[in-house]
Amino acid sequence: MENRTDWIDYAKGIAIILVVYGHVLVGINGSELEITEKFFKYSFDVIWSLHMPVFFFIAGLYVNKSLSNRGFIPFLTNKIKVLGYPYIVWSIIFGSLWIVLGNYTNTKNMSIYDILSIPYKPISIYWFLYVLLLMHSTFAIVSKFKINLPAILILISLGLVLFIPKFDEAIHEELRVINKFTFNFIYFSLGYIYNKYFIDSIINRNSSSINTIIVLCFFILFEYLVFFVKIIPPFRLTKVSLTIFGIMTVCFVSKYLAQKNWLKLIKIAGYYSMPIYLAHLLTASGTRIILDKFMGIQKPIILHIVIGTILGILFPILLYKFSMKIKFPYLFMFPKSTSSQSENKTEHA
Repeated sequence: MENRTDWIDYAKGIAIILVVYGHVLVGINGSELEITEKFFKYSFDVIWSLHMPVFFFIAGLYVNKSLSNRGFIPFLTNKIKVLGYPYIVWSIIFGSLWIVLGNYTNTKNMSIYDILSIPYKPISIYWFLYVLLLMHSTFAIVSKFKINLPAILILISLGLVLFIPKFDEAIHEELRVINKFTFNFIYFSLGYIYNKYFIDSIINRNSSSINTIIVLCFFILFEYLVFFVKIIPPFRLTKVSLTIFGIMTVCFVSKYLAQKNWLKLIKIAGYYSMPIYLAHLLTASGTRIILDKFMGIQKPIILHIVIGTILGILFPILLYKFSMKIKFPYLFMFPKSTSSQSENKTEHA
């Protein structure tokens, strides 16, 4: 029988593999390499409909327990260390490298101003840590009021989705955080609600092969109707519904894999999802640049996809292990005592 948290690692593993794969595709599409437009568009639509929401949902599963155990101020302090610290470190690392290597990357207009602006304008993929910190802070503040917390969270989430417009990030890049928070807070809230009321529901009790296959098939059909044949218009509520169904699908698949103890590499990727997220873009981009610019390998494009994805997962894990081995964990975690480092290592951001 699987450990109760095994399926969480499987879910994070599925999500982080999609993250790396998606960013490899985006890097290829933004370069001079040739990739089929339809393949990229459909892959992008499917991946972006659920990969980051899965992480927000999982974070919501743990938020109330963490807040209850720590208390308001220690909780916020912990999240600043767990999320804010790597956000600053990796934003500086990424921004600095992209300024130096601008001629070889797809981001040629990075400047020192972008690094100085990270207190309000996240760089590249690191918006996730920024927004997740905002979500934890919002939850902590709202929970201070003696109110029906689940109902208030749902009202806030629906209000954000229904009434806050999506800002044009090409014109107002600093408003990207608002867009991300607005669209994703509902999944964070649903994670909290699921853990509070439904943690022992059908997903936990009855993840049989037939149930998993049925849910997976319905998700694929939903994706097909929205993004491929476009019978269902891709309105915001449609996308939210699709994403919720996608999260449920990942939960079913993850629970089933955990029960069978299959595909352990996915669970390992999930366990190291934070280091992978922080460092994968440098690896994936570096792989593409080396293959294309220095080795002259442009085709087959599948070679870029496979090598970029594998190294984008493997190298960050090795980098994390190496930093732990030489007792320099500060690339990935806030400096603290040995006992606290052990706690931080298992922290579910």
